[in-house]
Amino acid sequence: MKHEFTIIGQVPAKANSYMVIKRDNHSSLGKTKTLREYERSFYLQCPVRGLNLQGFFKVSIDVFFRSMSSDIDNCCKILLDCMQACEVYKNDNKCIDLHVRKFKDEKNPRCIITIEAIEI
Repeated sequence: MKHEFTIIGQVPAKANSYMVIKRDNHSSLGKTKTLREYERSFYLQCPVRGLNLQGFFKVSIDVFFRSMSSDIDNCCKILLDCMQACEVYKNDNKCIDLHVRKFKDEKNPRCIITIEAIEI
């Protein structure tokens, strides 16, 4: 069964979504406010939250950026991680087919995502 849904908002670039955080002489990577806000927005908008696909699946994503200068590859990991956090599937390592297309929409950035369980 295919599930198609739309998430409104500009996907943040992965390269700009993490910052170094220092705690007790230890450094680690933390998420930026922009990424945390996008993840929260994704979670609230996701209509297939809790779908919990167990096996292999394929994903098609049409990404509408504010400008064509955004990198298409930067958004993939963030979107796959957001879907995993929403428990659409247990682990994104079960994604065996990923198709992504890039478009421009200055006024309405969004992602149209189609996910489908497949047998191999």
